[in-house]
Order: sequence, then structure tokens, then C-alpha cells
Amino acid sequence: MIHFKIINGTVNGTPSEIVPNIPAVGLEWDLTEFVSGGVMRVKTATGFNPLEVNSKIFPVPCQNILNIQLGNVTGAMQISVVNLLGVVDISQQFENQNQIILNVEILPKGIYILQIKNNDKTVSYKFTKD
Repeated sequence: MIHFKIINGTVNGTPSEIVPNIPAVGLEWDLTEFVSGGVMRVKTATGFNPLEVNSKIFPVPCQNILNIQLGNVTGAMQISVVNLLGVVDISQQFENQNQIILNVEILPKGIYILQIKNNDKTVSYKFTKD
């Protein structure tokens, strides 16, 4: 959560100073709705990867099933499970799915990298198979 403090400003006008002056490294405040509705937003940073922000995997460690939640992802997705030697053990295509149940029963116990590719975005997660 980002906390901020407005100094010498009101909702009826644009603030003269906001502390902190930036919400985080690489981000900036968006005040386009501040005067009309008192709303401050954070502008999306360049390089923002919605796939990384909105996705998660569970349970970790897993046994036979790995759940993948992707948020609002659309289009074709390539899901790959890569072992620590760099060999792709599982590779599957999915289309317009926000939740995937991946069967990893065939994998021996060990540490793996799950790669999710959607359009030009990629995110990787490390997981353990028990």
C-alpha cells in the first residue's frame, strides 16, 4: 500500500506538493482525476508486466497438481516446466484461460521452473515437486 500526504493543497485544486513526490521507483502520480473527483492514481510504469503481477501458483511444494492463476490474461499462452538441467519436461498451450490445473504427476521429485508466456510477456516461477 502506498501512503501519501498532500501539503498546501485541497481537493478543489491541484496539490502544490505530494510526499512522497513519486510513489515508487519508476512510477509517477496521475492527477488527471484529482480536481474533478479527488482521485490520485499511480501511472503504470514502463516495462510493467501484468502477467507477473496478476499470476500465482500453488501449492508449493506440489505433488501431482499445480494450480496456476493468471488474472485477466487473454490470448494464447505457452506453459512450460523446465528442470534444472534446462530440459523442457512439460509444454502445453492454453487459450483464454485464467485458471489452469497442470498435471505434474509424471515429474520426478525435484526443483523446477514454470514458464508462462503470453504475447510478448514471460514470467517464471520456481517450484518443488514432492
